[in-house]
Order: sequence, then structure tokens, then C-alpha cells
Amino acid sequence: GISLLREVLRADPRNEAALFNMGMLSIQSGQYERAVERLEELIKVNPTHIQGRLLLGLAYMNSGNREGAREEFEKVKQMDKDPAVQATVDSYLNDLK
Repeated sequence: GISLLREVLRADPRNEAALFNMGMLSIQSGQYERAVERLEELIKVNPTHIQGRLLLGLAYMNSGNREGAREEFEKVKQMDKDPAVQATVDSYLNDLK
């Protein structure tokens, strides 16, 4: 799967689905700096990608960038008023305190 995603990104470096999935896989494998790179690129392509911003916040949090994480989580809270999303983000924000 990863090699296929890399091929997609070689052909289309702005492919949102591939950037998102590579970011998620990087987080799952503990490669937080790599996840930050992929997810920052995703946010450049689509600043309103809520799941991408949430994952970017997690990647920042796990790589030690607490302020970057806080900023992303606050943006997600502003963009998505779904109570489940709000609760998830609040939980992450509490973890940063």
C-alpha cells in the first residue's frame, strides 16, 4: 500500500487522499516528523481538511511541538462544531496542559 501511495504522490504531489493516508501511516508507525511533513503539505493543498488538521495536531503533539498542536486543535474546533469532534479536540487540548 505504501509503495502505491508513493507512486500516486510522484505522479500528483498534491493528491489529498495520498497525503492524508501517508500522514496517517507515518503516525501509526511512530514517524511523527515524516507525518508532519506530509500533513503540512496536505494543509497547504486544502486548508479546510479537518481530519488532516486533526492528524497534524497529533503529529505535532507527539513530536514535541505543543504550540503547533494547540494551534491545529483550536482551528479544528472552529471549523467543525460536531460534538464528537469537539470532545475529541478538548481531550487533546487537556493533554497539552
